[in-house]
Amino acid sequence: MGSLQQQMYRAQQGMEEASGQLLTLRSSLSHDIPAIRTHSTYLIHDLSDLHTRLDSSRGAANSSLEKIRATEMVKQRMELTYRSLENQDNWEVLLADIKELIGSGDLEAILGRLAALQKCFVQLGESVDHEARRIQLDDVKNNIESFLIPRLVAGLAAVPPWKSQGNARTVGAGSDVLALKIVQIFDLMQRTETLRRILNDCRQRQFVGHWDDLIKALQDDSIVVSIDECIANFYEDLSSSWHAQLPLFAAACGDPADAILHSYSSILTDIGPKLEHEISLVREKSTAAANTAEDFLSALIAIKRSQEAFCQSIEKEYQQSHPRLAPASLPAFVTVVRRPLQNVMTSYVEVELVILSSELSRIHLTGAADKSKGLHALQGSASRLSSAVYSAVVRCFQLTEGKSFDALINMVNLSLAGYVKKVEEFARELKGRTTSGTGTAGKQTDFTDGDSETLNDLVKVLQHCGDLVLQLENIDDMLVQDQIHPGPIDQHILASSIRQVEALANSVFQWTLSLLLRPVEALLEGVPNLSTWTSSATKGAVADIPSFGFDPQDYITRIGNYLLTLPQIMDPVLSSESASMKRLKTILAFQIAPDESTSLTEAWIQATVFESMAIVTAVLIRIKHLTNLGIRQMIADLKYFQNVAEDFAVPLSDLFTSLLDLLTCSREDFDAKVDSVPPVIVNFVRNARNFD
Repeated sequence: MGSLQQQMYRAQQGMEEASGQLLTLRSSLSHDIPAIRTHSTYLIHDLSDLHTRLDSSRGAANSSLEKIRATEMVKQRMELTYRSLENQDNWEVLLADIKELIGSGDLEAILGRLAALQKCFVQLGESVDHEARRIQLDDVKNNIESFLIPRLVAGLAAVPPWKSQGNARTVGAGSDVLALKIVQIFDLMQRTETLRRILNDCRQRQFVGHWDDLIKALQDDSIVVSIDECIANFYEDLSSSWHAQLPLFAAACGDPADAILHSYSSILTDIGPKLEHEISLVREKSTAAANTAEDFLSALIAIKRSQEAFCQSIEKEYQQSHPRLAPASLPAFVTVVRRPLQNVMTSYVEVELVILSSELSRIHLTGAADKSKGLHALQGSASRLSSAVYSAVVRCFQLTEGKSFDALINMVNLSLAGYVKKVEEFARELKGRTTSGTGTAGKQTDFTDGDSETLNDLVKVLQHCGDLVLQLENIDDMLVQDQIHPGPIDQHILASSIRQVEALANSVFQWTLSLLLRPVEALLEGVPNLSTWTSSATKGAVADIPSFGFDPQDYITRIGNYLLTLPQIMDPVLSSESASMKRLKTILAFQIAPDESTSLTEAWIQATVFESMAIVTAVLIRIKHLTNLGIRQMIADLKYFQNVAEDFAVPLSDLFTSLLDLLTCSREDFDAKVDSVPPVIVNFVRNARNFD
């Protein structure tokens, strides 16, 4: 073949040389054409002969190549047959060896033989007995699995993960090396699902058993431990076990963080009802008394804090394994952690009711029979009540994120409503005490020492109301400072209770006015029947003549003198400048609204004088018959009372002003004024002045 190629090469060179000569000798071509043609014919003949020989050589070469390929195929079949025979021998040997090794427990040797057996199985390929060998291999794997499972369980149980020591980030540290070797064998057998199931089941049994041990310690009277401490310890053991389990879960599951998170969720789901049951048992024991109920709620807060710390710890560990991946599984995990406590929280408000009811029960209002103890019980009770309510609201946000807030406030309002009712009954008993110092008609005409004592007692109740309103309002300020106020900061969360206390305060205030007005009412007893009103038969003729010559009668001067003593009566009682007394100025419904410069004593006296004016007016218009002299006398009496009212800067009431005005005006003015005067006054004056 090589010689033929050389000949073709030389022929080609000859043709190139001939072409060159043709170009060089172009001028002489016409003389040498016959010779050139002859030479070209020879050359073409030679080339044709050369191509024939080349075609013959190619055929021989192709035949040789086919023979070579056939030889190679025979050789490959022989090598394949040899290797197959060799692998068949190895298969039988390895199969026998691994069966012996399973009984010996040499995990390293089992791992090596199993790897060689699986490699041999692959090399045997799709042989006639391939399915039989696959069955043999599966039997070997089943035998290995049956042999290793008890050892894996024993290896996992040998050192609980919460007791592992060392650097858990180093492979093998914090976990059993034997378990890791077994995991490698399971992975080689492609039995990872079985491995994960065993691993999760074993860890679940360990941690559930660990929880049961902690609860046994809780029930042991010789060991002082609380439910919140048990739960905190359990969460701490779970958290600290994370690193210890990383190598084992990484070898078994690929993604250890997700696998451990799933394992923890399963564990907490299993112990959730048990945890909830234990908390419920503690609640049943704790709600018998307020102090234990408060301790129980403190324990719940501690449990919730442990849960939050545990969730934050797990989230941190998870994110270290997946720094660029959002922890999608964590919200579901957090829900599992929180569920037992959330279920217990359904009865949370009932526990708060026990605490608040206990605080209310400490305020012993024993009534008028032992009023000193009742009044003493009121002192400081407002601050204690507000403190109890504030603590309840704070706990509500700590435990339920405010979800039970409405139910809690309803409970507080109902409890305080019952308390306000008790205070009202106590004040009513104070008001109803009998007093001495009655006039000749059997009515009390003087404000006695007993009255002063009763007034002082009622004012103490009022002071308590003012203090309680302040304290309840202050709860809102404290919640705003704590940044847990549930609504608009200008709306009181206990507005209903505040309104009830304010209503009670105004009732007691009216009782104090009634007490102060009793001498006025007593002095007005029988006034409509005085002979002065009918002392002359002359009627109405000179009714408009000035009555400055008439002196006020005894009844009205005694009323005036009594009213002038009100500062002496009120100052000792209302001299306090406490915040609660100042708050009363805005709570009490004074008919004459006090300004900032008006003291509480002045406002109280003005209210008493104004009410006295109304009583005097109502009594005078009950007179059925008046003479001219009687009208003059009434005008003198009214003007005297007007002077007393002016001394206290008390404006005249509309009825009083209208009565005095119609009694003194002319007939023409009377007709012009009656349209703007209440009919009861108009009718009285018309009859008195005989204006038919």
